[in-house]
Formats: sequence, structure tokens, C-alpha cells
Amino acid sequence: MAFSLALGVTPESLKSKSSDVTADIDDMNNEIQILISEVQETSQYWLGDAGTAERTKMDENIDALNALITRLRTYPSRLLTMAGIYENAESDNVTTAAATKTDIVMF
Repeated sequence: MAFSLALGVTPESLKSKSSDVTADIDDMNNEIQILISEVQETSQYWLGDAGTAERTKMDENIDALNALITRLRTYPSRLLTMAGIYENAESDNVTTAAATKTDIVMF
């Protein structure tokens, strides 16, 4: 009976997802920047304590949002690292298999 193993993830799919994730993070960052800008622009028409309180809340969350984006930006490189690990392991396996004697008979 032959042993077969198929990975659910390939290096190619990890590389592709890395690009997708990068684009998604860029889109998310752009949307966050638009939101921040729109909230800040409310100072032109939303006057008083309520408007100031809402803008202050947003200002307090900007650092957390930027930290989130910074953390998310580490994920694409992690996906590429995993793809490299898979590729290196497969290369090592091919090298090992090629060095194995082929005239062994198993019963």
C-alpha cells in the first residue's frame, strides 16, 4: 500500500494569499484614514461638547487602530516565510529521495 500525503496549503497559495492580504490591509488602512479624516472634519459643523467628545474618543483610538494595522502588516511576510519553509522541506525531501538507493526490494 502506497503512502500519500497532500497538503491542504501549497507554497503557491500562501504566496498568493500574502499578496491578497497585503492588498486587503492597504484597503483597510485607507478606509481607516478616510474615517479619521471625516470625523475630524465634523469640527466644521458639529460644535459643542458632544462633537468634541466624539472627536476626542476617535483621537484616543487612533493609536490602537495604527497598532492594529502595524500588526496586520506582519502577516503577509509570515505567509511568505511559511511558503519558504514548505519549499525548503520539499527540496530536502527530493534530495534525500534521490540519494536513497533504488535497488532495495521490500516484501
